[in-house]
Amino acid sequence: QSDPLIPLALGKPTSFTPPPPMSPPKLLPSASSSPPLPPSLMGHVSAPIAPPEGDNNAHPPLSLHQESAAIKKSLEDAVRARGGLAMDYSCEPCSPTTLLTTLTGNPNLTIFHYSGHGTDTFLTLEGDDGSTVPAEKEELESVLAKRRGERLKVVFVSACQSSAIATVFVEAGVPHVIAVDSNTFILDNIARTFAETFYSSLIAGQSVESAYEVARDRSTLEAKTRHSEVSEDEDVTKQLLLLGNGDHSEVIFPPKKEKRAAEFRDISPPLLPSSVPSPDSNTVNHRTTIHKVYSKLVSGLNMVDSARLITLTGQAGIGKTQIALFALRYLRERADKFKLSAVYSADMLGHVGGPGRRRKHRCKETFEDIIRKAISPDAGSYEE
Repeated sequence: QSDPLIPLALGKPTSFTPPPPMSPPKLLPSASSSPPLPPSLMGHVSAPIAPPEGDNNAHPPLSLHQESAAIKKSLEDAVRARGGLAMDYSCEPCSPTTLLTTLTGNPNLTIFHYSGHGTDTFLTLEGDDGSTVPAEKEELESVLAKRRGERLKVVFVSACQSSAIATVFVEAGVPHVIAVDSNTFILDNIARTFAETFYSSLIAGQSVESAYEVARDRSTLEAKTRHSEVSEDEDVTKQLLLLGNGDHSEVIFPPKKEKRAAEFRDISPPLLPSSVPSPDSNTVNHRTTIHKVYSKLVSGLNMVDSARLITLTGQAGIGKTQIALFALRYLRERADKFKLSAVYSADMLGHVGGPGRRRKHRCKETFEDIIRKAISPDAGSYEE
């Protein structure tokens, strides 16, 4: 016997046209009297729901929020501790549009960070429907050829087997490039620890080479502490390579004589209000279904088809709720491109009967009442 239906409802948009390519951030005029633009670190996280065609490996999608929060905290703490430094930070989903905008439209870009599941032949980007869009070397070369400014000093390609494709940044003249050896893999949490330590050390005034060594040592220690299967004499971060033709003794953020207050600006797209709880982590086996649900959601938002309501049905315990929650959380992190103002979840389980479901007293609440309370918990009934 099937569970009760679990509806996913979206508010009707007034009108919508597909979003144009993102415009470059507004920059201060470059007159001699104007202060120099602050350095910026732009993070891009590629977490397509659907794996690349022909890839049968069940890689769980990265969490944009976790990646962004970890890097942001380490950067902000380092900037505040150092003092006298202003820095802009942004982290957003890595789509073809956002990658092009960041690399070609931001002349004060100093550090570019990419997180994703990579290969030795391409970097994975996100399609609007959650699909995987491969960015091969020729395409990356074309983007980098349009790059403005010479302030890009460091690129970190935090993706397994990425050293071969990362050479495109070296050939484009980026002096310091970090990537994972093409024959190895690296755990997400270890790569995240490396990035946090590396960026903090750079901002503290260490050279690229020194920051790289400190981050490598800390990540190795953490790996041995957290993963019992790692042997004591194994350096699990030896697969993280420092590439580039620049002088790695360069200090990217040297100390300055003038005193000024530390300033850290997060210019990332805002995260929308939401009541959607976090889904279980064990959703990797449902990626095909999640992709179908998400594709249907964004098709309705883009007015590609007439879908206004999506219903998931099936036996109890097979993961319908988790699929719905994952699709909505994924949508929330990318909602700016669909002109949404919020993403909500309404608990219907107490108001419908069915095998295995908890039952509450019979109530007279309508579906609209339940939606209203999910959006505003203090709201009264529909009649009130």
